[in-house]
Amino acid sequence: MTLSRSTIRGVVLLLAALAAALPVRSNPVARAAEIDGGEAQWIWTPEQPDAEAPAGTCYFRKSFGLGQPESGQIQITADDGFELFVNGRLVGQGDDWHRLAVFDILKFLNNGRNVVAVKVNNAQPGAAGLVVRLTVKAKGNTDVSYSSDGTWKVSTQEEPNWNAARFDDSKWSPVRLLGELGRAEPWRNGVQLNGVGGGRFAVAPQFRVERIARPDETG
Repeated sequence: MTLSRSTIRGVVLLLAALAAALPVRSNPVARAAEIDGGEAQWIWTPEQPDAEAPAGTCYFRKSFGLGQPESGQIQITADDGFELFVNGRLVGQGDDWHRLAVFDILKFLNNGRNVVAVKVNNAQPGAAGLVVRLTVKAKGNTDVSYSSDGTWKVSTQEEPNWNAARFDDSKWSPVRLLGELGRAEPWRNGVQLNGVGGGRFAVAPQFRVERIARPDETG
């Protein structure tokens, strides 16, 4: 029995439609290269040398818009220690750069403008840096990443309400990029998350992560 070209074409189209309807399984641990925009970056102030920062404190901010919040998570560490704020409220702190601290930030998020702010203390002269994996999800949308990158802002001066969402950070400087988590010196792959090297981005199997990095859209 010989099938006509039109019949063959119909079978091919039917198979393609069936394949498109099948659920796509996500890898539970997605490499940074698979996330548009790459892995979170170690960041610091451009006012200080990369490897010989003086002892002192830097203040970091990342603003973004969000619909009705459904989920939010931060994985964070700093050399030497940090205090983490979301919309002016203290979320947590840490003082061991070898570990990514994990925080559920859903209850701190707003429908509208949000800010993640971090106070980082460099206890002694030497290497200093901050790295943040930040993912949020609004109802009806996919997970979105605002992890530390060149769109974050920094200041070496503490100002009133510096960690509030409506604080004007237009005069703050863009951060200096020191390199990707898992690759940047001197930390390299010395940062761990639940026994997994810091060079990998953990993503729940049912989620797809979109990285948003355009400063004109995210602040």
